[in-house]
Amino acid sequence: MVLVASALNGIAVIRSYFLIFTGAPLRSEMNLVLRTRERFVVVCLAVMILGGGFFPQPGIVFQHRAAIKLLTEREWVDEADGFSPLTEGHEDSEDHDDNSDDDDDDEREMDHQESLEHSLKKSRDSSTDDPD
Repeated sequence: MVLVASALNGIAVIRSYFLIFTGAPLRSEMNLVLRTRERFVVVCLAVMILGGGFFPQPGIVFQHRAAIKLLTEREWVDEADGFSPLTEGHEDSEDHDDNSDDDDDDEREMDHQESLEHSLKKSRDSSTDDPD
């Protein structure tokens, strides 16, 4: 009951706002009622918006697949930089000791730094080779 009263109160406030600040409604000679085709389009859009809100999973799955496809296509770019978002942070299924995890992290960090230095050196070499 409170919800209905709040909705009616909101409609009254908006209606009075428009009446005060925008003046009397403009009477047009043109018929502004929705035609059948226009009504069909509005209903289709409303159904799509509400359907996407109530059942978002199919759209999310589609976007997730597209993101994975893009990541796999640009994997060679990331490998050149020493970073792969598809494998970063995922542990192997093998059991690891707590001490070996620290060593693995240090090795990964060193490998990452070496690959960054290598790609930086490559870019410097390619820029000095250009006769600009």
